[in-house]
Amino acid sequence: MDFSGVGLVVAPTGEPERSGGRGDPSTRFQIASVSKTFAAAVALMLVDRGALRLDDEVPPWPGVTVHHLLCHTSGLGHWAEMAGIDLATGRISRDLIRQSSLLTEPGARWRYSSPGYILLGELIERAAGKPYAQVLGDLLLEPLGLRDTVAGVRPTERVADGHRDGKPVREWDLSAQAGTGDVWSTVGDLTRFALGLDRDILARMRQPRAKLPEHDDIVTDYGYGLYLGDRWALHTGDNPGFRSVLAWLPDGRVAAALCNDETGPGPYEAIRALT
Repeated sequence: MDFSGVGLVVAPTGEPERSGGRGDPSTRFQIASVSKTFAAAVALMLVDRGALRLDDEVPPWPGVTVHHLLCHTSGLGHWAEMAGIDLATGRISRDLIRQSSLLTEPGARWRYSSPGYILLGELIERAAGKPYAQVLGDLLLEPLGLRDTVAGVRPTERVADGHRDGKPVREWDLSAQAGTGDVWSTVGDLTRFALGLDRDILARMRQPRAKLPEHDDIVTDYGYGLYLGDRWALHTGDNPGFRSVLAWLPDGRVAAALCNDETGPGPYEAIRALT
């Protein structure tokens, strides 16, 4: 499939099988909300080390826990429902998020919340005693050899520029989005992450935690940092100028697609075409 970006399908052994798109596989793209899959994995690693607990509460809301943040059942809203936050101008902070009221009771229903994952990033920092990007590097990027992946800052080499209808767009400042949409990566690093992630951690991420109120022919539930279906697991992402998807396929293969034109054929369609 031809699109502005790169797609890659990799066998369970790690051997590349199919590729697509017009881009260079070594180019780094914003992976947007696919970053949540990294945050969920790191959170569970800290749980296993005893530094974080799934039932730890998230101030200032009694009853909201780390578990609720991970599976989007905290009752927190998404960006448009957060008063005072303006992503286009970079007006975003953890304090502004904490000033928001819950839209539903914790655990009542699934409601996608990127702000919730920003608070998860903050809890990860407190549990580890380090900045989020450093925790991500220590626990995931370095052990798995993800040398082309960085968090929070724009890389200086081999970087895709975001577009809309073929025209450059102003990118979001990702430094304030630790845990929710802050990662730059390549299709190669994403598939290495998917195959190299600890099997027990991945199994817990793939356990259904909440039913999606609306679903398609692939995904029906949400786990920890992953949309889930019949032997499918994936996450998609959208930032201005960028679209992304990372998927664990039913046959054991993994696939990633990164697009730097938000109005072109999407990465979800690219995955379907490649597989």
